[in-house]
Amino acid sequence: MDRKKYKRELFELVDTDSILIINMDNQLVRLNVPFTVLVVRQVPGLYPGEIASVTGKRIDDKLIDIYIVHKKPYYYYNFVLFTIDIYPDTHSMPNHPKLE
Repeated sequence: MDRKKYKRELFELVDTDSILIINMDNQLVRLNVPFTVLVVRQVPGLYPGEIASVTGKRIDDKLIDIYIVHKKPYYYYNFVLFTIDIYPDTHSMPNHPKLE
C-alpha cells in the first residue's frame, strides 16, 4: 500500500484532536486534546520531570506522532501520558492519591 493511501485510511480512525490508547482495562479509549504529559527527555524548551499540556497532534511524513506543546512540535516519544487524563476517577487506581 502506498503511503498516501495508508495515511488517508489512517485518518478515518484518528484525527489531530485526539490519540487512541489502550487503558489498563484493555479498552481502546480516545483521549482528546488537551491532555497532560510528563516530559521524559530534554528537548528545546522542555525539561525531564516537567508536566505539559498537549494542545494538538500531527503526523510527520514517516507517520510518527508529533505532539504540539507550547505551540511547538515535539515527537511523542519525549513524553509519557499523565494518568489523571486516562483515569479521572482516581478511586479506581490502587495506591494513587485522590487529586482535588
